[in-house]
Amino acid sequence: MRGHQALWAATVCVVATLLAEPTATAAPPRAPDEPAGAPSWLRLTAPPDCPRTGEVPARIVEWLGRPVPSDLDLDVEAAVTFSYPYFQVDLALRVGTFSGVRRIETESCAAAFDFIALTVVLAIDPTRSTPEVPPPAADTVAAPPPPPATAAGSDQPPEVPGTAHPRSNPPAPLAAAETARTSPRPHAELQFFAGGGAEVLLGILPSLRVGPTAALGVHAGRWAISLGGSYFPEVSEAQTLAQAPIAFSLAHARARGCMLLGHAAFAGGPCLHLDLGVTMAREEEEGGRRADEPYVALGGGGRVEVELAPFLAAAASAGLIVALHQPRFLLSDGTLVHQPRVGGSGLLELRLNLSRRVTKPGTPDTQ
Repeated sequence: MRGHQALWAATVCVVATLLAEPTATAAPPRAPDEPAGAPSWLRLTAPPDCPRTGEVPARIVEWLGRPVPSDLDLDVEAAVTFSYPYFQVDLALRVGTFSGVRRIETESCAAAFDFIALTVVLAIDPTRSTPEVPPPAADTVAAPPPPPATAAGSDQPPEVPGTAHPRSNPPAPLAAAETARTSPRPHAELQFFAGGGAEVLLGILPSLRVGPTAALGVHAGRWAISLGGSYFPEVSEAQTLAQAPIAFSLAHARARGCMLLGHAAFAGGPCLHLDLGVTMAREEEEGGRRADEPYVALGGGGRVEVELAPFLAAAASAGLIVALHQPRFLLSDGTLVHQPRVGGSGLLELRLNLSRRVTKPGTPDTQ
């Protein structure tokens, strides 16, 4: 019940801010015969798996206790999008000459639609009582103090600017709003993904190499953990001091962990990875020597991910690699061909989200 009161109080504050700035002109009045399923004053877009947009006006009528007045100059435009791990609501509302915009994040589509409906109900009638609805995940805009004017029929006089009020016993809605703003965000759910692309390697092999890479992993809040690998096919290296060229190739597995900061649509941060594999070298002449040496390396750098679609993202990373095992590759005549020490790598890949979210116990399901 405290969560429900928190959403109600936070929504009251959002509506108060929405109505804080008057616009220069008012739109013409709406036609009195609005369709019940799709009112002309509401424009709403949402992901395909969200509930029907017709549920929003139904909630408004239910919580308002009556149909929206046909002569009310009301215009509502809302867009609900999924941006891991929350549903984002962008809301623009106008009542008469007053208008404003807000953006919040919610745990589910249903909670997003509830917020839209609550905002409209409070814009029409700020005196409505609290309905039973789930709270949003977080409001990205700090809630302002309530408007100075009091509701009709209230025994309290209007608030006078500059009047002191004791902080020991604030009004219940305001206290609930403060609790909602200071409550920690809920634990993020898990999201599994698969990625593939190309990796550029410099310094670990004698020359610049490009090879395919792939990984499977999981996003857990700000953390991204993956297991994968890369392969750099055999390429001949011309040796001026050798009787015959030598060919190098490399295959390795990789365990990587990243901390990604920023918004879900564009995030970036530091990464560390450990590579385990084998470096293969072969003299390209009959009877030439062959050497297979363990490849163990530690790397670190930065990574950026950009969301292209709800289930698709592009990623780029770059950083340094330090070879923890540094074998000496020699030809038959004793010539040193290569010894890996420090190198660099760059990676470009596409990431496919295998699941939207796997809800942890104790959190609401958003499927």
